[in-house]
Order: sequence, then C-alpha cells, then structure tokens
Amino acid sequence: MFAYCGNNPVNRLDSNGNKWADVKQWISDKWNRFTNWVDRTFGVESTAVCIVDSNPAADISNLAPFSATGGVRVATQSKRTNTSSKPVTAYKKSRLDAKITSSAGLKFRSKNSVVDISLGLDNIGISKTDFGSNDINSTWGFKIDLTRMQVGIETSTTKISWTEDKQIDTTDYTYCNVSIAWIYSVFAFSTLPYSETESSDYYSPQRQPA
Repeated sequence: MFAYCGNNPVNRLDSNGNKWADVKQWISDKWNRFTNWVDRTFGVESTAVCIVDSNPAADISNLAPFSATGGVRVATQSKRTNTSSKPVTAYKKSRLDAKITSSAGLKFRSKNSVVDISLGLDNIGISKTDFGSNDINSTWGFKIDLTRMQVGIETSTTKISWTEDKQIDTTDYTYCNVSIAWIYSVFAFSTLPYSETESSDYYSPQRQPA
C-alpha cells in the first residue's frame, strides 16, 4: 500500500507518488558519474624491463663525499602486460636483470609531461619528464640510490626507439650526488658526547707548590 514512500508514510511524504523513484534515480546518476570519473582518471600499468648501465653500482665515486656521475642507461622493455595513459597511474616495473631493484610508484600525467613518484632500491624519489619531439624526452628529479649509497639530483635525456616486439629507451644522464655514508659520518661525529669538565681540566694551568 505504501510502496510509493518506501513503506514509511510517517517519515516520508510524496504527494504525487514519484518522489521515492526520483531519489533512487538521483543516487544512481551520481554513482554512475563517480564510477565513470574514476575509470577515466585512474589506471594501472605493469612492465618488465632489462636495464644495462654504463656505470656499475659499485665504483670509486661512491667513496667521495660529493660526485657527479655521468653515463648511458639502456632499458629494453620486453613486454607490457597492461598500459595506461590516464591522469593518475599506479605502476609496477619488474627488473629482469636484477629482481631486487624492481620498483613501484605513481605517475601523474598531463598533456606535455608526467610526474613520477618512485619507490625502488636504486630509485627512491620524484622526477618530472617533459615530452619532446622525435621521441626524445628530458627528465630531472630528486633521487636516492641505495645500491650506490648516494642521494642527489639527476638530469637526463631519453631517446625512445622500437623493434618488432620491444621498446628501447636510451638515456644519457648526469647524477650529482652526496654520499649517504659521509652524511651519516658527519652526523655521528657531530653528536659525540663532549665533557666540559675534562676539557677545562686539560687546559687549566697546574698549581705551583707554595
């Protein structure tokens, strides 16, 4: 009898008998708009790459407090299980050459650039890539490389090319960094205990006998 008002005639008033249907339609419309927005905005991506770096993870520059390392990094992408060009993308990058350095993160895309927040053993940080012409992109960002025990700023230029079934990214980079070991050493030395009593006793003149 009271289906028009959800079987609740005391708390619900519907003079023309259509209000409850209108409410359900409004909720349905809002939910559809929300799910469509989520689908347009958020995506996931999974890739598998093999990276060859002209500079090994362990080299003499790691012993210096400050250094600037330059080199060429070639990343061959053997397969892409799924891809996304949506504004916000959660991604996983599996490393075929060293599984321990696989990474994950978030990408925020715009028309001409992408901001990448990465979490991996050799790349913890944030970077911004500007898309250029002829498949050449430029990147700069803050990076922590735990395989080298360094933290700093990296700038790079990447040329993208393709074979029949692979994508090849050739990156010329410069990494200006500070040694994490030196930062820790300076911090540890600066926090050593200091005794004013011992210092004053050492420098005070000895008393002369009367």
